[in-house]
Amino acid sequence: MASGIETDSVQLDKAIPFKLEELKIGLKNLSYLLSENQIFRFESYAFDFSGGRMDLEKISLELNQEWYEQAKNQPEQKEIMEFDIGSVAIRGLSEASQFGDSLMIIAESITLDSVDFKIGKDKNRPFPPKELKQDFSYLLEALTFPMKVDSVKVTNSAVTYSEIGSGQTLPGKINLSEVNGLVLNVSTIEEVERENSLYVTLSAVFDGSGKLSLEVHENYFEREWEADLTLEDMDMKDLNQTVNNLAGIFIASGKLNKLHLNMEANASFSDNHFLMEYEDFKIELLNPEHHKKGFLSSLANLAVHKQHKPGDKHFQELAYATPRDPYKGPINLIWLSAKDGLLATVPIKAARKLMVHSKNDKRGRKNGKKENN
Repeated sequence: MASGIETDSVQLDKAIPFKLEELKIGLKNLSYLLSENQIFRFESYAFDFSGGRMDLEKISLELNQEWYEQAKNQPEQKEIMEFDIGSVAIRGLSEASQFGDSLMIIAESITLDSVDFKIGKDKNRPFPPKELKQDFSYLLEALTFPMKVDSVKVTNSAVTYSEIGSGQTLPGKINLSEVNGLVLNVSTIEEVERENSLYVTLSAVFDGSGKLSLEVHENYFEREWEADLTLEDMDMKDLNQTVNNLAGIFIASGKLNKLHLNMEANASFSDNHFLMEYEDFKIELLNPEHHKKGFLSSLANLAVHKQHKPGDKHFQELAYATPRDPYKGPINLIWLSAKDGLLATVPIKAARKLMVHSKNDKRGRKNGKKENN
């Protein structure tokens, strides 16, 4: 519905190329076949031009087969995605936005509610060609159109990452539930990036029980970023859905009181500070058929600290550097940095020498004191 149209007043630089008082557009129950195996749908779409509002309800990207079936038929490793989104609300949509032959979005805010995002990868497939990757902002560079949004808010959402490890047939999973997040200064426009920094804050429940929080600051122009990650109050047995298939480990018991990782990252490495407090930790090693290895499990438990708490003689806070793989993104660097901290904390000193780290060059206590067994 449109009213107050002035056809003799042309505005080629605006979303609607002529003046009008009111424009409202509504669509319902649209579906589009993106590929042989992917269907995009939404239940309703409403656009109020004069009010600067756009609303979409019940959006989905659906697969017509299980993700792992699609992944194993790919010529190379590929992340297979599917999602459901309860609603998307865009507010403060500028008249400078464009939705014709070229796309440009300039808005005050975007809110996504009840997102259920799933992604899976089969590492038995060949590696794809290597491609240099940047930092968190490189994710925005995948957008091929100009975009400037003051804030993006995510509420009441969930993310599931599944991975079939090399030589494995069953996936390990990482589940984030109760995801709530805020991203400020989202932009793919260079002039805006010079003036503002990207800021991300996120809270979630990790693998069913752990309280996760993440905060990221990135300078668009200098491509340097800082991250602060905390995971608290977690029953470590809930990690079994992740480590059983990917690492061949069963966690019999354990309580994570706190894990804290602080990172200052650039294009080459990250400087990290890591602290982990846990207790009552016990593991079982699994064979490929997921049967427990009794003798080897006993040896493994002799090789790890059962607890790591203030007052223990081996308790330490770590400072170290983790090199960056230029062909992988920032999430991989966070994982490698956390893994280096875990491998320097949980195993006893003798066992630690047999384990592969990320070639850290500054692992040790902050205060430089000698490490205890």
